[in-house]
Amino acid sequence: KTPEEMEAFLQQNILGQKIPSFDKEALTPEEYAQDLVYQAQDCDDVIEADKLIYQALELDPECVEAFEYLGDMAGSPM
Repeated sequence: KTPEEMEAFLQQNILGQKIPSFDKEALTPEEYAQDLVYQAQDCDDVIEADKLIYQALELDPECVEAFEYLGDMAGSPM
C-alpha cells in the first residue's frame, strides 16, 4: 500500500472516531479504583481529588496508583 492509501484509510476509519467506553459495572474493583485515581489526577479540586483517592483505596486497599498519587501530593506544595 502507498502512503496516500494509508493516509486515506486513517482519515476514513480512525481519526476523529470516538474511543469506546466501558460500563463501570463491567470493571473489576481494582480497575474501578484505577479509574477513580485517573479522575482524581484530572480533578482541579484538591478536596474532591482526595475523596476519589480514598474511594479508590476502599475498593482496592493495594491500589498502587492511589499510593503513588498520595506520595506525589505529599511531596508537592499546594
